[in-house]
Amino acid sequence: MRCSHVTIFPDTNTFLHYPSIKDVDWRAVGGADAVKLVVCMQVIHELDAKKGDGALSSRAERALKEIKAFRSPGQTVREGVTPEVFNYELRASDFADSQIPDAKDDRIVHQVKRYAEAIGGEIAIVYTEDTGMMLRCETYGVPVLEPDRSTRLVNPVIEYEKKYKEAMAQLSTARSRSPSIAVTVGPTSDEPHEKGRRTGRVFRNPTVQDVDVALAKERRKLELPALRYGDTALVHLHTHAVRTGYDKTLRTYLMAYREWVGKMNAFVMNVGHLFRFQLKLANSGGCPADHLEATIRLPLTLSFVAFENQTVGNRAEGMPPPPARPITPSSFFSKLSAAKAAMPSTLTPPTDSLRDQPFVALGGNSADGLVVRCVVPSLLHHKAHVFEGFWAMFRTRADTTPAFQAEMTLTSATFPEKIERTLLFRFDENGKVMKRE
Repeated sequence: MRCSHVTIFPDTNTFLHYPSIKDVDWRAVGGADAVKLVVCMQVIHELDAKKGDGALSSRAERALKEIKAFRSPGQTVREGVTPEVFNYELRASDFADSQIPDAKDDRIVHQVKRYAEAIGGEIAIVYTEDTGMMLRCETYGVPVLEPDRSTRLVNPVIEYEKKYKEAMAQLSTARSRSPSIAVTVGPTSDEPHEKGRRTGRVFRNPTVQDVDVALAKERRKLELPALRYGDTALVHLHTHAVRTGYDKTLRTYLMAYREWVGKMNAFVMNVGHLFRFQLKLANSGGCPADHLEATIRLPLTLSFVAFENQTVGNRAEGMPPPPARPITPSSFFSKLSAAKAAMPSTLTPPTDSLRDQPFVALGGNSADGLVVRCVVPSLLHHKAHVFEGFWAMFRTRADTTPAFQAEMTLTSATFPEKIERTLLFRFDENGKVMKRE
């Protein structure tokens, strides 16, 4: 039977797990023409405590905001529904022996009974889905109404999981539409490829020499042939005075050469390990990487790096300079060769604007660090480009380690911003770059 007026106390769980109180048809819930909706202080305290709960904080803050708004004069929840806050705090002395002051359900039940007594014995109903609360209300003769379970909100944890999965799906879609670049260091074949064969012959580690053998070989190259009877041409070219002066110069040179070979042997014993490697740029993303550039800053433990006809750094750092060779008397071809060697090269590498193919540019110096710049105009998705034929050397054998790191920056017209990464060089027991697994 429908009544004219009813008072309803919403439990805390109805604020946290059901729609906003302004969205509930309270007159239909209470079966009355007018409803007074009363919120007790215990419920407000419990909502305040939930503001720090990661899953329920937003719902608790929403409910408290609504309750604050209800305190304004003349406010209504909806037509026929009047809100009220029962601002009464309980004391331990207010509880009967069968009630527990620390039990939250008992505190709410006691505040409901206090309110009913204060307004002249009016019946107040608790609106809850909590089974424990229902049992406590039954014990103290307080009527209970249950909310419609079909209107219950989704569990916050499930809601967060759903949002997380949606975010991960969006991230996966975004990744599939952008390039994903991996740069790896690997070994080159023991036999240099066609382009690098000449480079392979140039960049060889010096070896320890037998001083006497090296000296005899150098003497045979430079000493003048002995005069034989009838060699009028040699007599004409090499007069006695010329031969005597040249022999004296040669003896001085060979003494300096012996000393230099000894210093070179000492240098070779300490010279750093020379190694070859390749760089591989691979795109595993869903679209090409345009104007891809990998800039690698090598550590100061390396003295030089070379690629094809480019070299930066100082491979001969710490190497003793050889003594100047004496020029054979009247040797026109020796003088011509020396003049050609002194002439500066006029060849210059092409500028970047003229390159439409992948290329390597070397820069930096031994003092500040060497820089390797690998540029690929366009690296298609699920494709890779390999730059093979790099040579580098440690400053000393003490610098040779099983592994070292190099800082790398990746840029591309397709990337929203540059990417900073660390590149790892690893070596086996023979000092060769190891293949990345």
